[in-house]
Amino acid sequence: MKTAEELSQEVLDLTKILILAAEASNIYEFQSTLQLRNETMKLIEASVLNSGDTGIIQENLAAARQLNEQLLAVFCQERQLLLDKKSGIIKGAQMKSAYSRNK
Repeated sequence: MKTAEELSQEVLDLTKILILAAEASNIYEFQSTLQLRNETMKLIEASVLNSGDTGIIQENLAAARQLNEQLLAVFCQERQLLLDKKSGIIKGAQMKSAYSRNK
C-alpha cells in the first residue's frame, strides 16, 4: 500500500495530466484521470489519519490546488471556444435558411 506522501505526489501528477488533457480537449482522458484522482484523494484522506508527518502531503496538495486554478483557466478558454463555435454554427444555419427562403 502506498504512503500518504506517495499518494499526494500521485494527486499532483494526475492534476498535471488533467491540465494536459483539458488543453488537448481530450474529454475521455480527462474523465478517467479525474476519476482516478478523486479515488486517490479518498485514499489520502484515509491514510492521513494514520500518518504523523503531513508536511510533504500538505505541500503536494497545495501544489495540486494551484494547478486546479490553471485547470479552471483552461476550462474557461475551452468553454468560450465552444460557445463561439456554436454561435457560428447557428449563424450559418440562419443564413442558409434565409438564403433558401429568398430563392
